[in-house]
Amino acid sequence: KDRVRAGAEKVLGVLLGGSNGRYRLEEAEAAVLSEKLAGFMQVTGVRCVLTPSRRTSRQALEVLRERLMPLGGVVMEGKGNENPYMGLLACADALAVTQDSVSMISEAVATDRPVCILPLKGRSSRLERFVEILEKEGRVQSSLRNVSFSPCKRLDDTSLAAEEIHRRIQFNQEG
Repeated sequence: KDRVRAGAEKVLGVLLGGSNGRYRLEEAEAAVLSEKLAGFMQVTGVRCVLTPSRRTSRQALEVLRERLMPLGGVVMEGKGNENPYMGLLACADALAVTQDSVSMISEAVATDRPVCILPLKGRSSRLERFVEILEKEGRVQSSLRNVSFSPCKRLDDTSLAAEEIHRRIQFNQEG
């Protein structure tokens, strides 16, 4: 937590995915994304801390690093026990997630942090519907302009799923 917070009042944790069958995050898309993040940093004074996934291309990450580090942006990488992903979910004041991954979006909204979806070039009707549902619930937003830093209601159905599994196990044992 201290590494992320050093020298900044607020931290926007940026969870980066990468190109897949539906979306692209290569150098050109990273340049567009870096402009949005740089503008956000300059207007708000918020520090962006980015962590890439295994799908984030080295070239895209280098573009983001070159453009954001001079503004105080931080890129945290690591694997295994050194992976900063979970720490960023826990320590950031707000989260921004590229739209290419249901898993990353789900993990972000399972925290009590506000979540902004970062658009990428491409389309997926399944992912777009998922984001629409989360937007209607007020759990994500599609613009960095209005990022809130107030805690939100977590969307975590793990306890409900556990209760249902327990109920079914009990039913099967009794019947």
